[in-house]
Amino acid sequence: MKKIHVLLVISMLYSIHGIGQYNIFDKQVSLKKGTINIGLITEMGLKFSQAHLLIDLAEEENEYNRKRRSITSLKLIGFKVAIQKIMGSLNDKIAAIEHNIAIQKVVSLRHGLSRHEAALKKEKKYFMKIQKENDFLNTGAVLSGGVGYNYTAFLKLLIRMMDIKSNILIIDKDVKGLMRASRIFAR
Repeated sequence: MKKIHVLLVISMLYSIHGIGQYNIFDKQVSLKKGTINIGLITEMGLKFSQAHLLIDLAEEENEYNRKRRSITSLKLIGFKVAIQKIMGSLNDKIAAIEHNIAIQKVVSLRHGLSRHEAALKKEKKYFMKIQKENDFLNTGAVLSGGVGYNYTAFLKLLIRMMDIKSNILIIDKDVKGLMRASRIFAR
């Protein structure tokens, strides 16, 4: 950077000295040449300061990217494992309840099944939304704002999933309670 400033000073002195050396009697032309030289020197200085600012910007971006890296914590891994386990068990439980409802429809009266079937459809719809959100969070966890953000997002997802799980277990208990003789076919 010092070499650049030295070159600027030398070129400025040369240009100023050069204005006086011209054997041009037209002072207006010599003033225009001097103005052009000053403008060029100013532009060179701005280019050098711009280059310095770009270097500073690159350093700041590297610092930001270094801080932004997703470093997984044990709590986050625990939440991810718990979410995957609960999702697997809920998929199995939903399939079992649908199987039990289908058996109950065939074997006996449909008393009370429509209410449980509608509730199961609603919970299944919520569960599908949570699965989509889980997929989104898993893909975004690598690029997101860090451990704290991921921890909070997965914790909220786990809490909502626990509400759905409790509702599904209640539906399962009620459907099994309606099954009498067909209970031997239940899952």
